[in-house]
Amino acid sequence: MNNIDNCVTKIGFIDEIIPYNSGFFVSRGLNCHPQRIITSYEIIFVVQGQLDIEENGIAYTVLENQVLVLTPGVMHRGTKTYPKDLKYYWLHFSTTYTGINYRNDQMFKLSKVSTILRPSRLVQLFNWYISDQENFSQLDKTAKLVIYLIFSEIEQASTIKSVEMSAINYHARKAYEIIQTEYCKDLSTKNIAEQLHCNSDYLGRVFKKAYGIPLTKQIHLTRIKKGKQLLVENSMNISEIAFKVGFRNVGHFRAVFKRNVGVTPTAFRYSYNKIHINTE
Repeated sequence: MNNIDNCVTKIGFIDEIIPYNSGFFVSRGLNCHPQRIITSYEIIFVVQGQLDIEENGIAYTVLENQVLVLTPGVMHRGTKTYPKDLKYYWLHFSTTYTGINYRNDQMFKLSKVSTILRPSRLVQLFNWYISDQENFSQLDKTAKLVIYLIFSEIEQASTIKSVEMSAINYHARKAYEIIQTEYCKDLSTKNIAEQLHCNSDYLGRVFKKAYGIPLTKQIHLTRIKKGKQLLVENSMNISEIAFKVGFRNVGHFRAVFKRNVGVTPTAFRYSYNKIHINTE
């Protein structure tokens, strides 16, 4: 009889990561980040609000969809009180030297502060890690692989240029403000252009130039962001949430949510019910 090992494909695993704990922080608008020196790296991923923190005398302002990588053995502290709307994921890990000389393209290069290109993907990875971390051991390959995937998302991040406060972008900025405050209404490029007394084609062009995405997609992303908050923070059903954030058809809400987040609204709510949340 053949040995069962003959049917197993064995693949080596390069081990440089020591995974530690992770969580999701929700501010109550009290205190600020503690002053401390830690012995591990810490990744902070802000999903809402703004975190002001200083490391080794250098101040950082970490905004929504940005990641900050804190270094072990260096003092860091908060410089401002946590805002009430602040929410962020955090993850601690260490590294160990394997003696392997990597090629340049085999190493992750993580900037101190990065703006994430696919924030919904990074949210999924953090939720995956947090929900399963009780089953991880220090040597568990799965935990390390998830961390490597998190590294990959951070490495792919590019700095999104701030919109220049120039006259040509006035309409784009005003359109963005309208979307943020009136997302629950019947919004389109046409009716926003009417509010701003400009041509809809022109508005679409300057908005995409300023923010890098079509105006309609920004409407969807804003509504999905608000929908995610409602899914996590209250017990309204999916139809109620869809209408609350501006969708007139619950099927359309589900389709747009799945396309942008990667999971259905119900699955997203379930994943958040499982994760560990801490506050100050």
